[in-house]
Amino acid sequence: MVSMISDLYQQFPLSKTSNDIRLLLVHPADTPDDPLICDLQVASLDDSPEYCAISYTWGEHVFDQYISVSGVQFAVTKHLHSALQIFREDDRPIFWVDQICINQGDVAERSHQVVLMTRIYSQPRMVFVWLGEEIEETGDAFVFLYNLLQLNAPWQILDPSAHSRPWKGLFDILSRSWFSRVWIIQEVAPCDRISLFCGRMQMPFQALQKLLGLLENRWVDSTTFVTAQPEFMKRNMENLRMLFAARSWEKKKIQITNPLRIFNTFRGFEASDSRDKIYSLRGLIDNGAMTPDPDYTLSVETVYQDYARHLLLKDFGFQMLTLAGIARSHLSIPSWCPDWTYRSQMMLLATTTSEMTEFNATRPRKSLETIESLKSRGTLEMQPTFAASSGSEGSIKLTSNSTQISARGALIDTIAHIGRPSSELTGTMHDWWHAWATETLVLIRQFAAGRYSKSPDLNVDALSRLITADDALQIFKGPNVLKGFWSSVQNGSTRIEDFRISHEQLRQVRHAAPDARLPREFEIPQILMTAFCFVVPELVRGRRFCVTKMGFIGLVPDIVKVDDLVSIIFGITAPLILRKAEGRDLYSLVGDAFVLDAMHGEAMRSGQDIVLI
Repeated sequence: MVSMISDLYQQFPLSKTSNDIRLLLVHPADTPDDPLICDLQVASLDDSPEYCAISYTWGEHVFDQYISVSGVQFAVTKHLHSALQIFREDDRPIFWVDQICINQGDVAERSHQVVLMTRIYSQPRMVFVWLGEEIEETGDAFVFLYNLLQLNAPWQILDPSAHSRPWKGLFDILSRSWFSRVWIIQEVAPCDRISLFCGRMQMPFQALQKLLGLLENRWVDSTTFVTAQPEFMKRNMENLRMLFAARSWEKKKIQITNPLRIFNTFRGFEASDSRDKIYSLRGLIDNGAMTPDPDYTLSVETVYQDYARHLLLKDFGFQMLTLAGIARSHLSIPSWCPDWTYRSQMMLLATTTSEMTEFNATRPRKSLETIESLKSRGTLEMQPTFAASSGSEGSIKLTSNSTQISARGALIDTIAHIGRPSSELTGTMHDWWHAWATETLVLIRQFAAGRYSKSPDLNVDALSRLITADDALQIFKGPNVLKGFWSSVQNGSTRIEDFRISHEQLRQVRHAAPDARLPREFEIPQILMTAFCFVVPELVRGRRFCVTKMGFIGLVPDIVKVDDLVSIIFGITAPLILRKAEGRDLYSLVGDAFVLDAMHGEAMRSGQDIVLI
């Protein structure tokens, strides 16, 4: 069988230097159960051939379904087989599909075809998105989506309790593995003509964008839809948000030349081949020289490490360090090299002084316009701005050892005491917040007395500043609002959940005045609920409380240990935690940190060369 497949591809050769691709002609059938009969043909993208591109997941790599391709029995996955059975009913059934049109056994061909992927998915007359087979409620969900596209008052049909079958169908659709694939960004972003398939049900892809928009504003209690769902569905929702952002960039022709912005934005997507976490996104970056040509002969570790060195030489070293560290890594790579397979739970605190200028954030404590903008942007855009290195000129360079780099900075303190990892906090928002705040106050009184614990009010003030990153996001507009709210929660007089605005309340308001904003009495509870149910968990997640030997308090990665070092790398805006190698002046990067009263240059001192491994 292998030799027959090899002979098949030799009949339809592709040049490794041209823009040639193979296309698959799927012949029509008399009945749905007829065997799939197909033929390959070679075409040049330069000639603008007519075809549809298929975006799908391979599913399990079990090739037990057979089709005929130019007279050769060809084994494909069940997922692709099901898709082709539906798509052959199209009036012009000529397709590009990677599983067949690329010789997967030819590494050189595979590498070259990946270079062409942006053109392959930007030129077809249509992209068909295949989500898989339908379930009983899929039809109800697609009718629901169709109504969203048609109705001028869509909130009238957005009560999940009244439409259980459509919502069950939507839950199923949005839980499909297609939404987690990193390749879908390059497959869907460049094309305007996209059709969504689930079994025989078909819908314009834009229906999902309409649904996402409705869930993210006040027309619907989105917590009813999202919070009860499995974590992977929540991730898919976030991925969908990022996917539509990429489509917006393409439509508006926004040029992004910083590859690290792209890689970090889409870090939460998955790839069966981890090298594709880099290769699949190269089409979104304006300057192609910033990304390596695909080479599937190299290991994942080699690809990531070589690319990190390349970025350092291109002056992206400072930003690269903010995304790296053993707290954000699974692989056996240097700690200064980002591991793109790792989906970090921690909010990114550190950025670079050049980024601050680029995004008009030259002043500390950048404001966000409104709570609505905070919610709509999502966690990837919610990043406070600090100036821990106080504008000191930085320097990062390679050393003679390819696994080491040298950075200019200062070692300012040592971790002396640590609290429980956030991963051990369980229960409701109110339960874990109550436990965490109580334990943290005890540690502040025991170990930070000289700096923060002269009175109970100072305890409250320090903790309030800590869990909001010193209100760097300018959400609370003053300490009294924050202090009063969390104090009432802490003493048990109020539960955080009491501040959640119900779907019924929203429905009553909207039906009374469909074009109006929420009444004033909703505004303060909404702000406080957003702050504690969105901002604070994002800051605390993946981090633990700490006290340093000098009495500073902070939030550091969960894996931090006593005797780890607090450093300020010049050119980076937040402290980085380092771990010294035993018996050597070499350090592993752990991750970024928030250290109260050390975020705006207060702890700066003269620098030294710090060698990271």
